[in-house]
Amino acid sequence: MDEQLPQSQELQQYQTPTPILQGHFLNKKFVITVLVLIILGGIAYGTIWYWQKQQLASEVVPTFTPRPTDDIANWKTYSNTQYGFEVKYPLTKIIVGDFNKNHSINITKPQGTDLLQIEFLNKNVDQIKNEIVSQRYLRITDESTTFNGSQARKLTYYPEIGNDPYTTILVSYNDGTFKFTHGSSPEYIKILSTFKFTK
Repeated sequence: MDEQLPQSQELQQYQTPTPILQGHFLNKKFVITVLVLIILGGIAYGTIWYWQKQQLASEVVPTFTPRPTDDIANWKTYSNTQYGFEVKYPLTKIIVGDFNKNHSINITKPQGTDLLQIEFLNKNVDQIKNEIVSQRYLRITDESTTFNGSQARKLTYYPEIGNDPYTTILVSYNDGTFKFTHGSSPEYIKILSTFKFTK
């Protein structure tokens, strides 16, 4: 038969254990630990953000720096005492024309592509400007400028659709006008910067 347990043992056997309470999970120690971790995380985030900002600020930004003028010192010099001017040009370029006979020279590439044409004309600036305008280019801009310390006119004109513009600078000099004509090559600026009157 069945063995009967004493009643006190039976109660112990079927009694649910009472949990041991160790305190609420949001006790003081836990809250302080979480706050310290949040503060340390914020400091770490702020430090990384500041460091990255400093790195971006200290990066070298590439900028256009013109070549030093030392290479110009090695260029050839064309001088004309009759008209009183000189101009330097690169060793890789040539002078075509005789200024004393034709009142004109071209500074060109050896293949024959003109970079810069320098002319002296026995006309005033307005006469030459009107001749250029009368050729009915697609578009012409006309502006006042200075060239080598003198007042000048700068005309930029487009001969045909799709072609690069030509620029002519007109400078009154003595009883005539110097006319500088060039295409869109940036090399002309460097060459023109070396032009000077010697009289």
